[in-house]
Amino acid sequence: MVAREQAASLVIGTDVNGESADATRREIAFELTRLQTESLGESELETVKNYTLGKLLGETTTVFEQADRYRYVLLQGLRPDYYAELVRRTQAATADELLTLARTYLSPADMLTVVAGGNG
Repeated sequence: MVAREQAASLVIGTDVNGESADATRREIAFELTRLQTESLGESELETVKNYTLGKLLGETTTVFEQADRYRYVLLQGLRPDYYAELVRRTQAATADELLTLARTYLSPADMLTVVAGGNG
């Protein structure tokens, strides 16, 4: 997910042969729809939270990555505690909140699909 002030982009990358491109797009749409209709179980919710927080932590291991995060906060006009609040909200997220977010932002019908490579 790449967030901007007025928009965001979600990139779902796969490595499939050209003949499988249509089936892959259908499967991605199916899984996005599942996220909109099926609530996460407690164990899966904890896995998602741990993955999300671990990824954030892994993206700030060097001083250069930390500087990039600081720069992002400044350029986007965010509060200085943006990342602390992001961690707090991630830890507090519920399955119902994620279901609502998926219904709001992950509708396959509202997405633009870009395919790179042959037979796409």
